[in-house]
Amino acid sequence: GGPLNIADVPHVDPTERLWLAAAQAAGLPFNDDFNGEDQHGVGLFQLFLKNGERFGAAKAFLKPVLDRPNLTVRPGVLCTRVLIENGRAVGVEYLRNGRPEVARADEVVLSSGAIGSCQLLMLSGVGPADELREAGVEPVHDLPGVGKNLQDHINVPITFHTKDRVGIGGMTGEEIGAAIAEWRADRTGAITSNWAAAGGFARSDAAVAEPDLQLYGVIAANRDHARYMSARPGITFHGTLQRPNSRGEIRLRSADPVEHPAIDPRYFSSDPSGEDVATLVRGVRLNRRIAAQSPLAEIIDHEITPSAEARSDAEIEDFVRGHCTTLYHAAGTCKMGTDAMAVVDPALKVHGLDGLRVADASVFPIMVSGNTNAPTIMVAEKCAMAMVGA
Repeated sequence: GGPLNIADVPHVDPTERLWLAAAQAAGLPFNDDFNGEDQHGVGLFQLFLKNGERFGAAKAFLKPVLDRPNLTVRPGVLCTRVLIENGRAVGVEYLRNGRPEVARADEVVLSSGAIGSCQLLMLSGVGPADELREAGVEPVHDLPGVGKNLQDHINVPITFHTKDRVGIGGMTGEEIGAAIAEWRADRTGAITSNWAAAGGFARSDAAVAEPDLQLYGVIAANRDHARYMSARPGITFHGTLQRPNSRGEIRLRSADPVEHPAIDPRYFSSDPSGEDVATLVRGVRLNRRIAAQSPLAEIIDHEITPSAEARSDAEIEDFVRGHCTTLYHAAGTCKMGTDAMAVVDPALKVHGLDGLRVADASVFPIMVSGNTNAPTIMVAEKCAMAMVGA
């Protein structure tokens, strides 16, 4: 009933049904509600979807109020720093068509994501003082946790070619054209799917209390967000680390706001326990077990390189280290809390400064066990409530 529409996936490919059946044959229970009492199991993820297309935060919250007299939206600008006077944020400086402009305000809220928000704070002189000086920024407020605690959902895909054409990766140009025509006419059909709706949450080991892997059965042999385009149809099995121990950091390369910051995720190297990589090794073995189950096994031809050659745990670990990917779920770099490394308090106010808040995934102290979009919107709702005193 709220402004953000959540829906069941309107188009389910027949091979996604085979994946679900195979996952259950591999020992994972069917779960029709991942937001219920128990996250464990496989099913179909729900989507932010309306009228057959993606329905995100801009459509839900921003577009309906664009005509408000107290709202000005400036697209295509680059925010360069927060203006801080006498310990209080009083506005922002930004580039518009390459020229600096200023917007002043009683309160500033940063919502630039786990990379952008911490970069903006550091460009404004808020962050680890010694590191800021090294980058050529004069410190305004020494806050050592800014840019630290970077977390991500580390993803490991393995791909199997299929004997016949399946899924979106097996559709011909004519079939894709027909699907697009159907979507344009009726907002139905294959184009309404994100092709990552079949999946679930699993425990990589019987000793694990809660699911530590998120699984996806994507009916396409394309990988790395289609940077690798397969010449044959197939299925890609994703095993994603839910609760990483690895912690990275983001630092400024220079005082130039146009220059991208240095992002070091420190996957695995910052986890002395070795549990992150061990969990993902078990995830590869679980996905292979699913692929070996009927009715999916009957349509699979073979696993493809580079994972196919990795058989022992040591070989799979090498594969994981060399071919893991991000899910673009960066979080944690302006973490909420009351300890010395916290950046914002429980009301999302930046420690030690007035008139400045952060409201995005950067405030997560610990990575959430699932996709980050809905929790980030919840953070924004909580921030809005705190600002109006609700």
